[in-house]
Amino acid sequence: MRPGPLSAGMPKSYSLRKHGQEEAIEPIKNTWNIVQETHGAICYQEQLMLIAKEVAKFDDNQADTHYRKAFA
Repeated sequence: MRPGPLSAGMPKSYSLRKHGQEEAIEPIKNTWNIVQETHGAICYQEQLMLIAKEVAKFDDNQADTHYRKAFA
């Protein structure tokens, strides 16, 4: 796990959701297909980039560029 998800408590949310102790929710409308494997928890950089592509209609280069600027 990366420092961002760790500090945001995503491992705990993932674990609780996986074991049915917390409801798995879609973080942003129409992104369930991206976060379904992690039970609605955004754990990976790739998930953020896919969400940017889905929600903002970014291409691969734009998603990568904006991700790096936001999290640098």
